[in-house]
Amino acid sequence: MTRMTTRAVLIVAAFAAAVSVSVTATPASAQALPTCTHKYQYLPATSSGSWSCVLSTGNQGNGVRALQESLRGCYQRNIAIDGAFGPATRQALLQVQNSVGAATDGIYGPETRRKMKWLTASGCSYRS
Repeated sequence: MTRMTTRAVLIVAAFAAAVSVSVTATPASAQALPTCTHKYQYLPATSSGSWSCVLSTGNQGNGVRALQESLRGCYQRNIAIDGAFGPATRQALLQVQNSVGAATDGIYGPETRRKMKWLTASGCSYRS
């Protein structure tokens, strides 16, 4: 192989690897939804009050806080309620997703919302 051919093969391989990683990083259904930035009726929500939103590692705010409150209050996960979606929140979410039969991907979205219980003023209950 010539030097030029070797270099071209390496460039194509690097590009293919980069495309592969970016395509598999987040499910397409989650990419289309906005981030939960607020809390509405005890659940993570958008600024307009919609529950159709997502949370994942790196997110911060009242939406994350709402998720943490229910993970801790309804599922006894020993995590801080600090509004920061870090490794402990992700691990707690993975455990709850697994226990409720939701996709175990560490990303909070509509399926997880429908399947988990939420901490409310009257205790833990399901919300659709």
